[in-house]
Amino acid sequence: MFWVYVMAITLVLGALTANSAWASPFQHEDGQTLQAPTTELNIDEAATRAQQRYGGQLISIRPAEQDGRHGWQATVLLDNGRVKTLFVEARTGAVMDRRRRN
Repeated sequence: MFWVYVMAITLVLGALTANSAWASPFQHEDGQTLQAPTTELNIDEAATRAQQRYGGQLISIRPAEQDGRHGWQATVLLDNGRVKTLFVEARTGAVMDRRRRN
């Protein structure tokens, strides 16, 4: 009977260590190693960068992609009355003109 208890405890401990809650935070359930989280600009930080670059008034901002990079599309009303559409890259914070799709 003693060995039955030992086997039961061994099975329970083995199941607990295999549980994803006990696994490394960088180990995915299917065994893939995940990258450490990156720091990206949030919407408020992206809006601030777009306004600092050209001044004017922010009209809109929304999530966007450009050349495979994640970021924000910001539309700014410039002081001279022109409207400028910008892309703010989330990872680096770089502000650039938004490329139009053909």
